[in-house]
Amino acid sequence: MPSTVSQACARAFKHLARPYEDFAHSLKNPAAAMERLRSHEKDFVEDKNMGLVMQVMERLEMRRIADLKETYITISLVDVAKKIGPKDRVPSPEDVSRMESLILRMVLHP
Repeated sequence: MPSTVSQACARAFKHLARPYEDFAHSLKNPAAAMERLRSHEKDFVEDKNMGLVMQVMERLEMRRIADLKETYITISLVDVAKKIGPKDRVPSPEDVSRMESLILRMVLHP
């Protein structure tokens, strides 16, 4: 906070920004980010920022896909969906299709 901001304003801002800070700190771990999204969903919806939060979650998936290139030279869409999606289930055709569209978006709009 800049030194020109009053103490009362800084405290109020810190209180109001808590859900966003909590969500931002959880982005290193996708499972934790999803948990924080669920726990703070009411705040995001009330602030009319749910669309922004969903964009962040989509970018998180894109970043995780991009990180896979360091490990794999060629990888099937099913394998991408397995690595990115929930660990406890087999990817559905919709999951594979979503991964394909995300990868295409990443290639066309880096």
